[in-house]
Amino acid sequence: SANAVGGTGVYTYLWQPAAGLSNPTIANPVASPVETTTYSVTVSDGMAQATGTVTVTVLPAAQVDLGPDQIICPWMNTTLNATMPNAASYLWLPSGLTTPSITIGGEALGLGAHTITVNVTYSNGCTVTDEIVVTVDPCTGIGENSRELRLDLHPNPATNHLNIQLSGKAGNVSYVLLNYQGQVVYSSENFAVDGRYDTRIDLSAFAKGIYYLRLNSGETSSVRKVVVQ
Repeated sequence: SANAVGGTGVYTYLWQPAAGLSNPTIANPVASPVETTTYSVTVSDGMAQATGTVTVTVLPAAQVDLGPDQIICPWMNTTLNATMPNAASYLWLPSGLTTPSITIGGEALGLGAHTITVNVTYSNGCTVTDEIVVTVDPCTGIGENSRELRLDLHPNPATNHLNIQLSGKAGNVSYVLLNYQGQVVYSSENFAVDGRYDTRIDLSAFAKGIYYLRLNSGETSSVRKVVVQ
């Protein structure tokens, strides 16, 4: 906003640069620059000129991040946290909840993939959005054996490492380790088992708590609880 006084009282204005301005030849243009910009304005009354500057600072866009997509079993819960500094309100969809974080259960969601969206609104009216896909897996075949493979884990409870021993015959085998919130913290490549297969997961960097190892073999799967202490 340029405030001109004195002179003839009849003024013309020229703002530079013109980029991001609604009109560079009026006293009070609306500035919408994409980055922090210093504007200069030259005011003339036909006999003399005066110049002033103003800087419009563009702050980095706020972002909300719900983290990677999750896979949980029906009996598991997961907490989604969208807490942001200076946020005025939250809206979770499709639940309609308005708290900064929510806890959802696999049984309540039901089997399959579910897209959950959060809208975070600030006092200036700006809204940021993120979404996450939570997949509820049936986690069938829980126990010592799947249809094709025998799964043994030791030691369990574990401290520094977990030994995985598979026996049987199957192709297209893989496994993932899930934390209690259903987030994948470790995953293997696909491999085949013909007789016996031994491998180990390094747990030294994992927090203490309850985890789940899910073994996938073709269209079947088995899940075992792992305690890290």
